[in-house]
Amino acid sequence: MKRLRIKKKWLVLAWLLVPVGLVSYHFGPGQEALAWREAATHRDAALLLEQAGQWEAATEAYQQAVNTLPPITDDDAAGTAARDRLRLAQIRTRFQLGRLEEPLVALHAFLPEAAALHGADAPVVLEAR
Repeated sequence: MKRLRIKKKWLVLAWLLVPVGLVSYHFGPGQEALAWREAATHRDAALLLEQAGQWEAATEAYQQAVNTLPPITDDDAAGTAARDRLRLAQIRTRFQLGRLEEPLVALHAFLPEAAALHGADAPVVLEAR
């Protein structure tokens, strides 16, 4: 009988600790995962708009995708590559709008940054050239 009480106490304690784990995930890596999913949703919308030839809306959707990315450090290779691919796609859609000065300035600023971060032979740098 005493053993059963001890097991019940441990079971109740374990059950009460489950919300602590869920809350710590929600406020930690869960927020980052949510931001990545939201950015992917904006990127997918931008791709559809780009295919439909709606360049202004696609540019705005790419900007929303860049803005919703979680904070990325320069040592996060996958994160910086994703961010730079979004920036390059946004520059590409701005070229399609016909206003060439702004995208050219952005591209000239983007190339040295991307080459320094990813290397001169990185796919994002080669696509930008």
